[in-house]
Amino acid sequence: LQEYLRNLFIALKPADILSSMLKAVVFGAILGAVATYQGFSVKVASTEVPVVAIRAVSQGFVLCIAADALITMMYYV
Repeated sequence: LQEYLRNLFIALKPADILSSMLKAVVFGAILGAVATYQGFSVKVASTEVPVVAIRAVSQGFVLCIAADALITMMYYV
């Protein structure tokens, strides 16, 4: 374990840690915003809720993949 941690700290760069923290914040903001937007788009019927939930999950997934690609390009390209 000690050797693993030592090699981990040698391999990690500050940009790696910063990009990971930035990604966590951005992903949380994206998922929260998409879920809130889609949740408020439900009109009257409770049967709309599962459809909107599936839409929110799929949109959140796609937006997180796109954000991940953009953040990675900003830090490593």
